[in-house]
Amino acid sequence: MQPRQLSDAERADLKKRLTTNSTALKSRSLGYKVRGQPLTGGAVVSQVPASLENADVSVCGVKGFMVDETIEFAKDDGSTEQVDCAHVASLDIADSPVHVHGVTHEIYEILTGKGQMVLDDSVTDVAAGSIVVLPPGIVHGLASKDPEVPVRVLLHFSPSLAPKSKPEFRDEAILYERTSERIAQLMQQVVSGIRSSF
Repeated sequence: MQPRQLSDAERADLKKRLTTNSTALKSRSLGYKVRGQPLTGGAVVSQVPASLENADVSVCGVKGFMVDETIEFAKDDGSTEQVDCAHVASLDIADSPVHVHGVTHEIYEILTGKGQMVLDDSVTDVAAGSIVVLPPGIVHGLASKDPEVPVRVLLHFSPSLAPKSKPEFRDEAILYERTSERIAQLMQQVVSGIRSSF
């Protein structure tokens, strides 16, 4: 059974709508909270979910939101909007889009599974225990080595990442709709390069 993830049509739509233009947005943090709970004035304690069976389908996979940051964004018309943005989330990723962030630092902590990550124009194997630190501007995506078994990842975003339903505030541009397809392209380039050297 194929893991839940965005359809090809949803991926294509997000690729058109998401940009890193949000880097110019003015915003301020109002604080942190466990998803669905009120804001706290201090520390937030959350648990990594044991199962993501009923979680939301996000841009990269099935996402169990854990800790949100409520951010107040200034809009062009002078008004403001408060948005709950992902700060820490647990994801099951089968084949994410290859994407890039303009200002967002992202950390992938691989909890279970084996996969391959596109990091700019290279491919790197990851498995349980791998930590990948991604400064802004690094093109990245993750695909499970077994499409039937997603890679469980704990993701940290700084600044926190707005939801896909608020593309005007989300700092993300999708470059390729599937990491697996980009990996195939990069591997073909390597093979072509080896052949041309003979």
